[in-house]
Amino acid sequence: MEQSLVRNYEDFDFVAEDDLVAGKGVMKGQDVEYQNKHLRDDELAIAVAIEEEENPTFIPAAIQYDPDAKPPIYKNRRFRFYIIAAVILLLAIGVAAALVAVTAGNNDGDKAAATLAARESNVLASILDETEDSGVNWKAIYLDDRFKDTPYARALNWLINEDELQVAPGSALLFQRFLCAFFYFMTTAQKPWKSCNPPVGDEDSSCTFHILTETEPQLQYDTVEASRWLSSAHECKWGGITCGSSKQVIKIELKGQGIRGELPTEIAQMPYLQQIILVYNEFYGSIPGELGTMKYLVDLEIHFNFFKGQLPAELFQSRTLQRLNVVGNYLDGTIPTEIGLATNLKGVHFEQNNMRGTIPTEIGMLRYLSFARWGRNLFDGPIPSELGKLGRLQELWLHRNHLTGELPSEMGTMEDIGDIRIQYNDLSGEIPDEIYNLSRLHRFDLQSCNFTSTISPKIEKLKYLSTFRLSRNNFYGSIPTEMGNLTDLKSVWLGVNNLKGSMPVELCKLRGPTGISILNADCGPYDDVGDPLIDCMLGCCTSCCDPVKDWCLLEEF
Repeated sequence: MEQSLVRNYEDFDFVAEDDLVAGKGVMKGQDVEYQNKHLRDDELAIAVAIEEEENPTFIPAAIQYDPDAKPPIYKNRRFRFYIIAAVILLLAIGVAAALVAVTAGNNDGDKAAATLAARESNVLASILDETEDSGVNWKAIYLDDRFKDTPYARALNWLINEDELQVAPGSALLFQRFLCAFFYFMTTAQKPWKSCNPPVGDEDSSCTFHILTETEPQLQYDTVEASRWLSSAHECKWGGITCGSSKQVIKIELKGQGIRGELPTEIAQMPYLQQIILVYNEFYGSIPGELGTMKYLVDLEIHFNFFKGQLPAELFQSRTLQRLNVVGNYLDGTIPTEIGLATNLKGVHFEQNNMRGTIPTEIGMLRYLSFARWGRNLFDGPIPSELGKLGRLQELWLHRNHLTGELPSEMGTMEDIGDIRIQYNDLSGEIPDEIYNLSRLHRFDLQSCNFTSTISPKIEKLKYLSTFRLSRNNFYGSIPTEMGNLTDLKSVWLGVNNLKGSMPVELCKLRGPTGISILNADCGPYDDVGDPLIDCMLGCCTSCCDPVKDWCLLEEF
């Protein structure tokens, strides 16, 4: 320890040297701790040594000071100030950035919401403009939750919120795309179609579309690549849709797709649609009369479905319709007399329904009519003589009805006719000679009526005749040898009549692989035991009938 100084040392004697060791201020003998006593001014304060402890307590202040040493930087006040300031600045920047991001996000969200709201308003306005005469408040339907699952609302929702193509409101094609979507939703409420339904999950817009190619003995298909309905692709690429050069839908052809539902009347609002082909599906309900208002519709083919009810008279208001095919449905009622207004009709097919009543005389106004297939119904009354006005008629099918009366002689003026089928009716009378003027006739089916007539030798004028069926009538007389001049004959049915005599050799000569394959006549025993009415040489007739018992046996050669 350093030598202690005493105050007022001039007033005292020095301590004996032997009591101070070497003047170091260390007492001899037992060391005592310094006692903190109050001294008088005349007393001497003495520094007393303290005994060193075995485990001295560390006192930081007692470390020897090094004037050249620097304290750690973290103890530097200025450094700590800077650090704190930097942290505060960074926090401020972070908070500001977060606020900016939230504000920007809110702004983006607001902008997106505003954009969607604007699109919604504009789309609805465009749809309303197109349908103002329809009586349907599309906007109310879209906004009312009670209708959210209807085809109307679903189509609007898809067009506004889900359609990736996002056709601009005001575009001429917006309404077209809406109608396509509506058609799909309307016809898939019960089940999806056979092919090209909307994409699900990770599916893209491409699909394999099935095209019906054969119907017998069962439906058969080919496939082509197309785009799915309600996909991001333009509707012109959706399976079954064909468009014109301006991307306007002109044809919807969905054959054999298993579509079940009613045919939407709204399809009539397709502005440029020319062909509707929905055959071999499961459509039901009535046929919309609105189809007759379509400006460009030329082809309506909805055969082999489940349509019921009356054929709408409004349908025949069309001045463009050329082909109407409703074969194989469950239609009833009569043929509207308005059919005469559809003067551009070329093909009218009513076969295999439950239609009844008479054939309207207005049919004579269809000057372009080429094909009339009205068999297998419940039509009654006479065959109208106005058929004679149809100079372009090529096919007339009236078989399996309840028609009465005679065959009109006016039919002999149908110079283009090639196929007449009137079998299984209640017709009677003779075959007018004018019928033999039909030089292009290749098929003439008269069987199972009540005709009482002869076969005129004038039949040789029917030089293209291939199929001639008059069995189960009351034809009498002989078989004219002139039939041997009909070298195109393939099938001849003359049995169960009152024809007598011999089968002309000239006709028998036409038998063979390239000629007549079926020659049916009353060459069997008459009433089981009597002589045949027709003597048919061996190898000529292919089947022989008994006109009394009304049975025929195939001949073995």
